[in-house]
Amino acid sequence: MLTGKDGKQIMRRINRGAWVPIHSENEIEPRDGLDIVTTIDVNIQDVAESALLGQMIHHKALMGCAILMEVETGRIEAIANLKYEPKDGYYKEIYNMAIAEKFEPGSTFKLPNIIAALEVGGTRLTDSVITGEGFAVIHGLQVQDVHKIGSGRVTVKDVFEHSSNVGMAKVINKAFEDRPEKYVDFLYSMSLGKPLGIEIKGEGKPLIKHPVKNKKDWWRTSLTAM
Repeated sequence: MLTGKDGKQIMRRINRGAWVPIHSENEIEPRDGLDIVTTIDVNIQDVAESALLGQMIHHKALMGCAILMEVETGRIEAIANLKYEPKDGYYKEIYNMAIAEKFEPGSTFKLPNIIAALEVGGTRLTDSVITGEGFAVIHGLQVQDVHKIGSGRVTVKDVFEHSSNVGMAKVINKAFEDRPEKYVDFLYSMSLGKPLGIEIKGEGKPLIKHPVKNKKDWWRTSLTAM
């Protein structure tokens, strides 16, 4: 696809082995190959790869990945993936983990959580939530914040602003404990269960389990974990 196709033209050989066209036009016109347009900045890419390699060696990591995005545009400036190969004894970039692997999104998932709670969970930003000392056990699952937030009684707005794990778990459980399928269906409606369709091959498919469709994998701790 990148190479293109050669054209054809009738030519005549003259003195000293030179060739000249018989007609001014080609029999078959050549076609250019496709271009690659990328947002990668080669300098930043080099820094990202070097920094990733240094950290992986320091921590003796088996695999690692680094992605640098320009937040104003969404452009990916650098994307590096390294995996330790025991046979060779060094790191190689042979697999695009940043695209193909599935990782838990962490606190970034608090955004769809809060949207679900406000839109279909009957929650209000001014509702009160007890986060206490920043630690709670919900249905046997321990949840902890980095630190205590305020007096330990905050609003839903505070929960989101301070990225409180305890607060968010309590908000979602209160809103959806008796109807978890409504929560997951809303996440599906936001297309979070579908691939992004980015222009890089091998993108992994997101996995958001459903309390009805995946009943055997659904537990009382599932809402809290999600």
